[in-house]
Amino acid sequence: MAALRFFFVRTLRRPEFREFLPYPRDRRRLPDILSLDEVTRLLDAASNLFRRALLMTLYGTGMRRSEVAHLQVQDVDSQRMLIRVNAGKGGKSRDLPLSPALLETLPRPPCHIHRCTASSNRVNQAAPRPATTPAASRASGGWVLPC
Repeated sequence: MAALRFFFVRTLRRPEFREFLPYPRDRRRLPDILSLDEVTRLLDAASNLFRRALLMTLYGTGMRRSEVAHLQVQDVDSQRMLIRVNAGKGGKSRDLPLSPALLETLPRPPCHIHRCTASSNRVNQAAPRPATTPAASRASGGWVLPC
């Protein structure tokens, strides 16, 4: 079909054939649904708690990979049992339900973790301490552990 369309539109310079020779639509396949046993094996295959929480967040909420990568601590609302996705696909924000099992698995930040300011790599507390390196601070999203 594409060859006929190219022949008429480009070679013969007959753009009116563009409407009569449309490209065929791709058939969309439905995704495979995992059984309960397969989901359990997938979650049990995680080598540590961080990876388990990551897999549970991906599968339990249906978030996209990039949305999970940009998830911040303040995006998890344990009171209302919601996860706020900021600037998801198309730059839109949305709220997703948070299951009690996922909330239990998600790591809670210790009270001694503090947010760095954007202007400096120092912690906003009484005893400021610079982050190890600017690259480590960017990779951690600005969260540092003051020791």
